[in-house]
Amino acid sequence: MFAGNGAETNRAQLVYQLKRLYWQIMVATEEHHTGILLAIGQPETAEMYQERTGKRRE
Repeated sequence: MFAGNGAETNRAQLVYQLKRLYWQIMVATEEHHTGILLAIGQPETAEMYQERTGKRRE
């Protein structure tokens, strides 16, 4: 969406949008979606991971 509109994207924005998508799936289905969680983990920095989980990434 951002690239299509000529806007610049970054890692934090991508992770934020994936988290929103995950939340919307949880609200709609009341189930976890492992694929989205894996997608969130890919571009996430170690600091973002620690903030989200409270754990350090090894």
